[in-house]
Amino acid sequence: MLSKEYKKSVWAVSPIAEHIYYWIRKKNGKRFDAERAIFVSNIKELESFNDMLELRGNKLSPSELEKECQKYTRDVLDHWQQKFAGARKWSKMDENNECHELTSRTVTKSSTVGGKSVSKTEAIPYLPVRFGSHRLDDIVTQRIRDTAFNHYKNLSATDKSTLNVFSKEEYARWMIKDFLILWAKDFEKEFHNACKAEQNKKTKKHKIKTKISDVELMMNIHIDIDWKTGAHIHYAASPFDPTTGLFSSPKNYVDIYKKIGVKLEKKYSYKSKSKRLYKFIEEGVAIGAVKQISNDLKEEAVLDIIDNPTLLNVDKIRKNYIKNNGYDCDIDDQLQVDKFFDDLDKNEEAKSAYEETVKKEAEAVYEKRKEEVSRIVSKALKNNIVDYDKLQQELKEQGVEIDFGFDHEKDTNCHFDKKKDVEHIFEFTDLKTGIKFNNASFKGDTRSKVKRFASSYNERNQLQHEINKSFKTKQERLPYDVDSIQTVLAHNMRMTKAAMNHELSLAPYSNEEATAIRRKHFETYMQMCLESGILVNLNKQGNLTYHKINKNRKKNNGENTDWFESGKAQADYSAFKYKSSWFTEDLRGKDIKELFELDDETIIRLNLTWVMDAFPARFMQYKVAFMSNNKNILEKMNQNADTKSFLLLSIQKNYDYRKLEQRSTYDGGYYIYSIRNEQPTVYFKPSDDSSFDVLFQPFQARSAAMDTWAHTQKEVLENLDNQDYGTSFYAKDGKVCDFLRTMYVERAFCPNNDMRSRIEVRNGFDERTVEFMQKKFDTLIEKAEASIDKAINTPNKNSFNFTNLHGAFVLSNEEFDGVLRARYEDFLNRSIVKLEQAGFTDLTMNGIILEDYVRKNEKRIESLRESKTSTLSSNNKPKL
Repeated sequence: MLSKEYKKSVWAVSPIAEHIYYWIRKKNGKRFDAERAIFVSNIKELESFNDMLELRGNKLSPSELEKECQKYTRDVLDHWQQKFAGARKWSKMDENNECHELTSRTVTKSSTVGGKSVSKTEAIPYLPVRFGSHRLDDIVTQRIRDTAFNHYKNLSATDKSTLNVFSKEEYARWMIKDFLILWAKDFEKEFHNACKAEQNKKTKKHKIKTKISDVELMMNIHIDIDWKTGAHIHYAASPFDPTTGLFSSPKNYVDIYKKIGVKLEKKYSYKSKSKRLYKFIEEGVAIGAVKQISNDLKEEAVLDIIDNPTLLNVDKIRKNYIKNNGYDCDIDDQLQVDKFFDDLDKNEEAKSAYEETVKKEAEAVYEKRKEEVSRIVSKALKNNIVDYDKLQQELKEQGVEIDFGFDHEKDTNCHFDKKKDVEHIFEFTDLKTGIKFNNASFKGDTRSKVKRFASSYNERNQLQHEINKSFKTKQERLPYDVDSIQTVLAHNMRMTKAAMNHELSLAPYSNEEATAIRRKHFETYMQMCLESGILVNLNKQGNLTYHKINKNRKKNNGENTDWFESGKAQADYSAFKYKSSWFTEDLRGKDIKELFELDDETIIRLNLTWVMDAFPARFMQYKVAFMSNNKNILEKMNQNADTKSFLLLSIQKNYDYRKLEQRSTYDGGYYIYSIRNEQPTVYFKPSDDSSFDVLFQPFQARSAAMDTWAHTQKEVLENLDNQDYGTSFYAKDGKVCDFLRTMYVERAFCPNNDMRSRIEVRNGFDERTVEFMQKKFDTLIEKAEASIDKAINTPNKNSFNFTNLHGAFVLSNEEFDGVLRARYEDFLNRSIVKLEQAGFTDLTMNGIILEDYVRKNEKRIESLRESKTSTLSSNNKPKL
């Protein structure tokens, strides 16, 4: 029996009614389907719904059917609430007597769509209504039918009348339904008993066993029209134990479902020696799913190998079998060999021995291919940074295809996400032979690498889910994305290595002096990361985690009760944890420890200074830690912490978007090559005065300038620590052209002062440049206004941060003195008042203290406030 829970619904009419409607309507339509609607719910007080569907379901229109499902769902929820009125879980009910609250516990489900892995993480509802199914294998269905046909003769006339079965076929259909209902109820009974058994502090109620007769479920059976294939039962279950009213919430849903499946498979096994009639089930589906699948894959592969003449030389095996067993047959005479094996069918013992020989040869081929695939997988995972797409590509190049199978649930509590050993199960296909393997097929180093990759991939996705929950917009999330963190860390490491290697090359230092220099530069690396809002946490064993700091916005009590009650709303900061194993090798703990020659004493000193002084005890255990600002180090981390991150990411994103490469030429110059257009766009030709002549196609001057700007920004970024590094663009004849105009405008709109100071553009300003500036400025304001409108239309939002995307850099940019500065201040003043009128109470701005700006512009802003108030009053009069 394949048991599967596919949804934990909130305690609400709409989502539950939608499921019930799906059960009983046409699969690709909206009308009632009598063949699909085998509604067998056993809630006695509401069995009239079952009868209604049977008697007049076909007469209902789709809208009437939906309304009936909603009414029934409302009745079921009210019935359960009345039945379990003594439970403590009803405090979260809203005005509609529904509960849409979610807990911090999550469940992750993975599948494969179009050859790509799709992973979805969902929060577990506060009052979860569990939807699931139990599916019979067609072989099991046939066993039930055979049993019914054989047992029908034992039924008395009373039995037939009671069951309403008057033929073997009717009895078989009744038995299939009865067994599916029995399994669903038995499974639910075991679920509640297992949840009670998990409790450490048991009350009297925890010792009371739930019986099958106590179980109430909404149920519907689906089966193909011939009642021979596709049999399965859908169910919806209350979260309360029907016997005691206790709330059932297991520590791990996956584990508990597996244990129940194993127990019931044994109970109803067709190999069971018990005298019960219902003995149909094949054991081994629930137990050891990964290993079981691995064994099944091997069995299938061995059979395929036997049938494939390109993989197994059967003729050679036959001749060796004759020779090794001393049979009187000339193996060089093919006719004699063929006759020998024709006669072999008459000798069961000899035939069995031969088949075993063939099987062993096929298994040897299987093991050989497994060894080769294992080697390929191990090599591909050696330097992989938990990048599934990259792994997929590398394996395919080596003749192995990877695909997702399934994964396990994550288990969390309300304060922090507790780590579980969760593993994605992959399926590997040897493209040369078609043989399939999974994680458990491999052993030793490969098995460890696959498991480590699968677990890390799972953890990385889980953290990304937490980040997505914490930040509402993509722009806010950007510095916290795993890929973004790697970009920042890699840049900081590159700068640190360059500075360290430069210093080490200046003189022949002794080993002790060189070690001191290396350790000094590791502290520099920690400082650079700190300035990027990232804490480096390395221990003596070389285990390294990075923690990205986020300054929390205070939440209102009414906005999210769980958040407020758990104390998270009072915390000044939260810290997201990233494992170094997710990143490239030079960012991992053991590699860093070796590179900077760090000893235990140095690591402990740095931990005392940087980590333990700033963060609460055991914070490194949390995926997301919450803390208060008791130390100045947190303020250091927060001030402009993301400025560098945004700069790095925006420059790299622009460069990647334009698909550019720098390629050298024989004369010491280089050119920018557009991968998208498959041609060079700008050529930097060396001249006699140690400068470069910039050559480009005249009709593509603006595009060439954009490529040059993207390239130059990247070059400057790599040399930000070199105060003498800079670039100047100018026309030798002093004339203004579109190339320089575009460069001038891009520089003017660059939000980073340091970047602007390193790039000079002469001969780039004239009246046409002003037009370019105004056009780009208009686009900036238009996008900013759209962003503000979107924020205003977002429910329960009362905070807004003016970022560089909203033009925050204009106020500190000397290029915008004059008309454009005045226009921006008008826009900002209007926006502040607009947001205030919409109920926004928490307004901030990157780079400046917004309160100071408001004080300086108080008269203009106050005038707008009064104007807005007057307009609102005037507009409201007709309504009054």
